[in-house]
Amino acid sequence: MKKILSIDGGGIRGVFSLALLDFLEKEVDKDIMDRIDVFGGTSTGSLIATGLALGFKPSFMLRVYQVFGAMIFGARRKDSKKAKYDPKMFTKALSFVFPKKPKFADLNKKIVIPVCSLTGSGGFWEPEVRHNFSEKWSECSLVDTLMQSCAAPMYFPSHGKAVDGGVFALNPASVALTTAMREYRLSADAFSVLSVGTGKSPSSISRDIDWGKDRWMSPEPGLGDWPFYTLLTEMASFTTNDILSAVLGDRFFRLDGLLSEHYPMDDPTKIKAAIRDAEKLKESELWIHAKQYVRDRFLLSV
Repeated sequence: MKKILSIDGGGIRGVFSLALLDFLEKEVDKDIMDRIDVFGGTSTGSLIATGLALGFKPSFMLRVYQVFGAMIFGARRKDSKKAKYDPKMFTKALSFVFPKKPKFADLNKKIVIPVCSLTGSGGFWEPEVRHNFSEKWSECSLVDTLMQSCAAPMYFPSHGKAVDGGVFALNPASVALTTAMREYRLSADAFSVLSVGTGKSPSSISRDIDWGKDRWMSPEPGLGDWPFYTLLTEMASFTTNDILSAVLGDRFFRLDGLLSEHYPMDDPTKIKAAIRDAEKLKESELWIHAKQYVRDRFLLSV
């Protein structure tokens, strides 16, 4: 049985995912990550997946977010016609975490990272799924790929003519599964998938609205700087979860939880609150099932 760990995009809310993975290691088995065959990640999830695939512990990657979060999402640019943040600090953070500038070929574990090419092979926007199952991407820089997968439109500039894979696979679980099926030449029956979210925001609008572009793209209490962006990103995972639940049955598990408030993906002051929310999830029935799933499917399953 091949085991896939998939991690959603969500900016700084990746600390919620990392805290959950850290808790799983502490409460189930400290070597869970060694049992994973394929790591999949989009945007912030691609950074986490790459670190884990290189052998870093979730606790180390969590510390990376705590140290560099405020630097990456620091001063906002004043020119609204440009991306909100300069990518220089993100580049420095990646250089610190991955000083040897690894390529896909340097990974011992399989990894799947969605990015969106702005030019594509035919001169139009096109999804790309980077992986190390074959030699196609073997010499491709992981750092450059992370810069691309994390280049959320409006937040960061494009990199290498590509942007955040979250525009088509914010939840990369299905992309990771289908890529692994194709490359291993195995059916879906040969896989178990643990899909980890970045927290569900309690965002809602309790009345009918008649908003145009200016209102949908202006700050709104509880909905972030750009409510339309919040709507798209918060809803992006549901279809993937529904499909994989139907296809894999009890070999698919979705680990995610409700946040105590709306956390913008670029607000590092919410790191401690996100970790507390992950701790609260440990009091739920979902957490009991999550630990049992990992024991049964990732530790005992051959």
